[in-house]
Amino acid sequence: MSNTIIAADIGTSSLKAALVDDTGVVLATARQGYGTRVSPQGWTEQDPADWLRALIEALQTLGQKLSLANAKGLVFTGQMSAGLIVDRAFDPLRPCIIWSDQRAEKEAKSASDTAGADRLYAVTGNPATATYTAPKLAWLHRNEPHLMRQAHAFIQPKDWIVAKLTGRLATDLSDASCTGLIDLRKGGWANDLLALYGIDERLAPEILSSTTIAGPLSQDMATLLGLSAGLPVVMGGGDGPATAAGAGALLQGDAYAALGTSAWISFTSADPVVDADRRLATFAHIIPGLYVETGSMQAAGASIEWVARLLGKSPREIADIALAEGQPEGREPCFLPYLQGERTPYWTALPAGTFFGLNRDHGPNDMANAVMEGVCFQMRLILDVFRSLGRTISPLTITGGFGQSGLFQQRFADAVGQPTRTLLNAEHSTAIGAAIAGFLGLGIIGSADDAKYWPKFQSETRPGGNQGAIAARFNLFRDSWPPAEMLAKSINALEV
Repeated sequence: MSNTIIAADIGTSSLKAALVDDTGVVLATARQGYGTRVSPQGWTEQDPADWLRALIEALQTLGQKLSLANAKGLVFTGQMSAGLIVDRAFDPLRPCIIWSDQRAEKEAKSASDTAGADRLYAVTGNPATATYTAPKLAWLHRNEPHLMRQAHAFIQPKDWIVAKLTGRLATDLSDASCTGLIDLRKGGWANDLLALYGIDERLAPEILSSTTIAGPLSQDMATLLGLSAGLPVVMGGGDGPATAAGAGALLQGDAYAALGTSAWISFTSADPVVDADRRLATFAHIIPGLYVETGSMQAAGASIEWVARLLGKSPREIADIALAEGQPEGREPCFLPYLQGERTPYWTALPAGTFFGLNRDHGPNDMANAVMEGVCFQMRLILDVFRSLGRTISPLTITGGFGQSGLFQQRFADAVGQPTRTLLNAEHSTAIGAAIAGFLGLGIIGSADDAKYWPKFQSETRPGGNQGAIAARFNLFRDSWPPAEMLAKSINALEV
């Protein structure tokens, strides 16, 4: 009988629980959704209690599909770069500011101006932007100082669940590396950066390896979850590094692209790249001693969901329309998918989503197709950053819900000019990656090499279409950023 582990992923819109065996097979899954509070200013927050409720309900559903009685442990992953502060009882002092919230742009700029953008990037491996935890905590320090005085620690979503389950308050290195507050190469908190953002050193939690057993499941939580008390709870890691592991990016030189609400391309390295232009972000892998170099976009699936609402259709209908229309090669409209600002390569919180080239003959299908193209072209822009730094990526593995259609895979390969391949059961990549960390922590597998054949790849897709015409449209897309940014800044400066 194979060994199994329960892997839980605290995502942006739902919690997914999976029962995974020690050959990387996902035996059963269950998902439970929750909401995000979006303020008139565009701030995005979640109630951590919803995550725990979702975990309880997801495990109940999972247990109805397959018995969980023989699972060897629990392991967690989840969204990163949150601003979550808790008291000594681990109770949140306010809703969690999630990764997509850009309210702390002023704090990020202040830190960058004070310490120097190059220095911050060199130490942390990340640009100083509002996406990360550090500016969010600085915003809380400035706007809600009474809560920061009451705070016992800042942690990430999966850390809160682990603390509730085991009584141990800690984070792991992969999540810590996405806060903007650690020395990436030393693997510990940088006290000068904590001071820079006005964060008391006492709030920084213990940093563990992603493969560390945080502790046994408490009796009270075991009763709530329907599991056995004493079950080992492995720390796990952030969703980006976990997905890297689950997508097969376990060794030096492996790479993959994730296409979901947001999207990214990641490259696994034993020696993190130094990018003079600060376009990439580098995180600790869940595999000790490795790093994940990442170029990311803010609104991939989110752009498709947005145009779906705009046109009164479902995201699936929008994708079907765009795939049926095919890659634009002529005078069809273009779209810049910067609805929530952008990360690689611009690192700006400024919303600058733009249609251009529209005329009276264009209709909803043209707009849907332009959005699909814009998402693919932004990923090509990220891929070009890796190429400029000498990283060879071929073929590119695609994961995520928006990347599973064969038609989309061809469309994506055409747009990026890059051979691609997809994973069987790619929707489970994050859970599988977390399971790898869990099995390593439990000693059931001895090294990452033992899991390198877990991912099963589908056939490779090579770019087709009129690559000359596609390249010409991509050049227009790339060159449209400066005027779009200028216009967006002017609009943003208008008085309300």
